[in-house]
Amino acid sequence: MKTRFLLILLTSIGLMLNTCSKDDELSFEEGLQEEFLSEEVLAFCDDLERVEITTDEILLPNGMSGKEFLELMDVEIDIGLHPKSTSEKSVPEQLNLKNSLLLKMATVASFLTTDDNFIYREEGDFKPAQHGLAYSYGQREYKFRKVPPFGACMEEVYGLDCSGFIHQLFKQAGVTEGLDGTAQDIRQTSRLLKYIKKAYPDLTKLKVVDRGQIPLSEFCSGDIIYWLKPDGGTRHIGMIVKNTANELIITQSNGSRSDNYEANFGATRGPCNWKLTDAIHPNGLGTNYGIVRISIEGTEPPDFNSIGVMVKVYGYYTGYLDKVDHAAIQVSHAYRGRFTENVFTASYDDKYEMYGTFTVNGSMKAAFNTTYDTINKLVWKETISKTAYKNLSAFTQTMSCELIKIPKAYSVPLGEVFEIKGETACNYINDLKDSQSGTYAYSLNTWACSWKSHIYIHIDKEEE
Repeated sequence: MKTRFLLILLTSIGLMLNTCSKDDELSFEEGLQEEFLSEEVLAFCDDLERVEITTDEILLPNGMSGKEFLELMDVEIDIGLHPKSTSEKSVPEQLNLKNSLLLKMATVASFLTTDDNFIYREEGDFKPAQHGLAYSYGQREYKFRKVPPFGACMEEVYGLDCSGFIHQLFKQAGVTEGLDGTAQDIRQTSRLLKYIKKAYPDLTKLKVVDRGQIPLSEFCSGDIIYWLKPDGGTRHIGMIVKNTANELIITQSNGSRSDNYEANFGATRGPCNWKLTDAIHPNGLGTNYGIVRISIEGTEPPDFNSIGVMVKVYGYYTGYLDKVDHAAIQVSHAYRGRFTENVFTASYDDKYEMYGTFTVNGSMKAAFNTTYDTINKLVWKETISKTAYKNLSAFTQTMSCELIKIPKAYSVPLGEVFEIKGETACNYINDLKDSQSGTYAYSLNTWACSWKSHIYIHIDKEEE
């Protein structure tokens, strides 16, 4: 899935922009006069450490990494226009589609900011060698050498300016028109809402909000960040990516419109990524920023302040040799977690003494439907490590499973119970992607499913 996703992204680079209607004509040249960084800011930013972003390590607003999203949600991610479905998509389906858009944009950003993807030899006068895309003031396309449309540079380069960079993120993610203007144009919520919904008509509950200046703790991947001049004009624009280490990264294109244009196709200019905490230094981009967020209106997850989960997946199998029932898969653990959008995430880390030291590490992610009465997919993994004790040897055992379409059976005073019993559960358990390994692990290939199989998931509010 991930490989296919990346290939589709990279082969979609050649998408052509549609022409905006007359009502949407942009004051492009006038707007560009507001869109630049001072030489003092650029000098500071030239010394910032560049960082990388990868699809796997992107942390989406639903709390899932890019890799987990592709694997857990099992979404088909494609590029281009999306004909409207005949039926209304549920809120979680729209959340998945919105997150796929943000993941595409972040993956395009990763591609454009990797210098090794853009190595060009010198091709004569005014056609310099490049290692990475240049900053090209006013440029929206990077596939051809061009003299920057505005500014003093006379060299033909492959490059983008800051708004051209953001335009490319949207364009290659399927939003192919309406966002090819200046930074001031692109950050307008009405414009973003109009053209994202035009490209993704199933996003009927799309919401685009300018949240202004928010604390760093509230930033999410996919936030469009802009910086303002004292007179209110937009001087720079980029996109936020949060990685799985919870680091905030700004992906953008920086450079100069002045006579010092040769630096614009050097190692410190053009599309690149910085840690946001470095970039918003008073001598850098500063703290006079605002955030535009792309999200979905919809139902909220269960109103639990603190969530406790008991997961029991009983996979009873009958051995072919001894005809004795055994629980080939058994998960029984209470732990806390949280909802983010329609995804519940929880983990546990325990240690106890019993004929040696046992260390138990587990995690679970469950994606719910729109009314939170079905777990569409649940993935669980646990690793148990035991130290040696007297004549007992040490071992490590890893178990994991995947469950789909587990309905809510009934409610209890504090929570909800999702459950499947008997033959139905037996069929689900037979379809598990089981990867147990270790000294005492079972294999589903050597055991026959029993009528006593039982899937039980209990989610409730823990008492204070």
